[in-house]
Amino acid sequence: MRVLIFGGGYAGIFAASNLCKNKNVQVTLVSDGPQLQLLQNIHRVASGELQPRDITLDIRGILGKDVIFVKGKSEKVDLVAKQAEIVLTESGMVQIIQYDYLIIAIGAKNKYFGIKGARENTLSFRSVDDSIKLDRIIKSLPQGSILTIAGGGATGLSLAGALSEKYDNKIRIRLIEAQKEVLPGWDPTIIEMVKGKLEKNKNLEILRGKPIIEIGPHSVTLSSGETLQTNVTVWTAGIGGQDLTIIPEAKRIGSGRIIVNKYSQVLRSDGGVFDNVFAIGDISAFPLDNDGKLSPQLAQFAVRQARNVAKNILRKESGEEMLELEFLQKGQIISLGTNCVGTLNGFPISGWLCENTEDFVIDNYIKAVLNRGEGLEGMVYNGNSIGTEIVTSINFIRYLSRRL
Repeated sequence: MRVLIFGGGYAGIFAASNLCKNKNVQVTLVSDGPQLQLLQNIHRVASGELQPRDITLDIRGILGKDVIFVKGKSEKVDLVAKQAEIVLTESGMVQIIQYDYLIIAIGAKNKYFGIKGARENTLSFRSVDDSIKLDRIIKSLPQGSILTIAGGGATGLSLAGALSEKYDNKIRIRLIEAQKEVLPGWDPTIIEMVKGKLEKNKNLEILRGKPIIEIGPHSVTLSSGETLQTNVTVWTAGIGGQDLTIIPEAKRIGSGRIIVNKYSQVLRSDGGVFDNVFAIGDISAFPLDNDGKLSPQLAQFAVRQARNVAKNILRKESGEEMLELEFLQKGQIISLGTNCVGTLNGFPISGWLCENTEDFVIDNYIKAVLNRGEGLEGMVYNGNSIGTEIVTSINFIRYLSRRL
């Protein structure tokens, strides 16, 4: 059985690691970069707190010979012929890869909402390379410069917190959020905690309910007509699905995310289902309920989705029924420079406990990949059950004991 995976992010890597342990499964993973990037920490690279090597893992190193790695970009896939066209990074040549099952995990790209000048006059902040570039630019700014962050979601706030701490005596940070509140869709408890922390940073200004209508090389114009001066503008205001030509067409939402069912199978534009094609992670629009609420574009959901899809592919091959994915978010955490706030099972956390919880999530993920989804580390992603919660607690206690 041949499984082809597009994408070397959290979801794609985890799906590959969970499938490749089976001797009857040949896994091929396509990624245009050789590294897995731990993207929730790129703001710490931009602030100079971490080095790029601290938040990257070599894909070949963690998957080894168990997975065929192809460095290239997935351009087009024919779901009827069950073959994909891959443009190889080094040669530019096109390689055709055939498959029995396809997992699309290509992630997201910036979405600019038609705002004039946004694409041309802002810095992207979606990769380690973006964070390295931003770090270099900030260091070259003169005293008193203004750095504007467009977008008050988790990425924008994490960046604002880290930069305002690092450069408190050099530059001013301005964050602009179109909606009335930062962190749209997050727990109100965390929102208040975040505002409480960031309000203490005297060089940080947060504008809420201020939609941007135009961005120039050194200006940002708001819907109110006000034009603000800026030296650098960073875009963190929205993301949509990455580009991929799919024949026949898959069903998508307006942002380009691919609509899937409860098994993460891709839906056809005519309302049917592609039985052997799955989409996971940020590229997927997974239904969380019957009211139209879609999956969050978060690593913790992507990893659980990858786990579920890997299991279902194996179940299908063995003639068993697939299992629907049920996702219940147990907590949310956001890093704000040296501060960290969040909730865990409904309780607010901060400081040492929050920081170690955030580090534990990454540590457990890496161990689960290396263990090919086996052991206690892999069981953390098994779904919503008392057993899963007990295993997670055991792993967390073991992690803390090593840190103490």
